[in-house]
Amino acid sequence: MAHSFFYVLQVKTGQEKTISEEINEKFDAVDALFLQRRLYIRRGGKNFWELQPLFPGYIFVCTEDSLVPKD
Repeated sequence: MAHSFFYVLQVKTGQEKTISEEINEKFDAVDALFLQRRLYIRRGGKNFWELQPLFPGYIFVCTEDSLVPKD
């Protein structure tokens, strides 16, 4: 029976997308998720949709293997 392990990494705000992409490229057994939400914003009298981080400064990591070494 396979277990999934979930971790939360704190990163520099604004670097979430870059770091999650790097993690996904370098590690095959790890899925790094950067959660975003779509907001309808009004700036300068114009309305538009914009993606904003759901949890700024955090990346969620899912893996089948524990990242903690076994004794």
